Amino acid sequence: MKKLLKNKILVFFLAIVIAFAPQTIGMERETDTRAIVVAIGVDKADGEYELSSQIIIPKFDVEFNENIHVLSAKGKTILEAYEKWIIHIGKEMGLSHTGAVVISDSVAETEDINKLLDVFIRGDNTYSNSVIISTKGSAKDLLTYSAQKDNNLSLSLENIIKQNANYLSAVNKTMQEFYIDYYKGARTSVIAVVEVVEEDYLGLSVQEEEGTPASEDSTDTNVISNDGRSAVFKNGKKIKNLTPEETRASGWMSPEVKKANIEVCGVTDERYTDADISLEMFRKKINSKFWFKNGVPRVDKKISVHVKLQSVRQEENSLDLFTVTETNITAGLREAIADKVRTEIADIVNISKAENLDILGVYDGFYRFKNKEWKEYLNSLENKDEYMENVEFFVDVQVAISC
Repeated sequence: MKKLLKNKILVFFLAIVIAFAPQTIGMERETDTRAIVVAIGVDKADGEYELSSQIIIPKFDVEFNENIHVLSAKGKTILEAYEKWIIHIGKEMGLSHTGAVVISDSVAETEDINKLLDVFIRGDNTYSNSVIISTKGSAKDLLTYSAQKDNNLSLSLENIIKQNANYLSAVNKTMQEFYIDYYKGARTSVIAVVEVVEEDYLGLSVQEEEGTPASEDSTDTNVISNDGRSAVFKNGKKIKNLTPEETRASGWMSPEVKKANIEVCGVTDERYTDADISLEMFRKKINSKFWFKNGVPRVDKKISVHVKLQSVRQEENSLDLFTVTETNITAGLREAIADKVRTEIADIVNISKAENLDILGVYDGFYRFKNKEWKEYLNSLENKDEYMENVEFFVDVQVAISC
């Protein structure tokens, strides 16, 4: 009986193989009809959009990241450029592996980019967690240089942004998050700025030709720079660039940011004399309170910063200063760190209030926790978009130092 049952199972299995094997063999590969897109760039010039893309053409005899190519198409609308791109290459644009979307200033400063992103984010195969990047120059050029960099160094635009997401001087905004910010009350987002520049010290050099490293004597000194600058978008349009220092300052108010290098200069107390001290932040916790005092909106932030002492530099160094011990952790050093954090936060708060750019999550916080009072406050304003002007900020910084 058992032998008969085994034979029946074997016959059934062979029947399935015989029935479906010819169909499977004759099926075309997905890569024959769909291009694997890993990054997209959008430019605009002379009234036309240029849609560029990094695509991967799989080959069995080479590594995955050695097949990145940049293709582009133009059109009077982004949808027309998208359709021309498909016609040129003869394949659908497969966006499920797209890691980055780059928007040039030629587009971002003149129109609502959310309407452009709509073409991609509503697609059936779109990867909505793609990072969104702003660039001053050509998005196509950035894709081209990053393709060279990816081929030679196994790094991509997506990695450049996402791997730095926890650092104070970096910004990581996905297309989905940008889309959500667009429909919040503040309608404001901050996204990373990545550029192709000429100064070697600002970024990581790419190779001029395959197998030939860029050198000091090279005529092509272009590099990809991600130096901490960011761009503020409001109502889908680029409004302002933030310097690396301003981006860093806004990071103090972000719960996601956990890491940073901190430099405090001129520390003088019972232990130090005009010392420059380096520390590494490895943890940060924020407690926020949104409330009203006599009808005035107030934001209280309690920021706990945990740092490790890295180095001490002063004219008269003693041997024990080179040993990281409890004796080198002083009240004066804690206060110097706290004062630096408060100063940096004050700078970004002043910018946010003066230019009515809510990059600190004020609207969202009051809408969630003090909804009724917040609506009454907005209705009392002559211009509801200028709500930041009257908001008061109080920041308490507590510092814990580890050896």
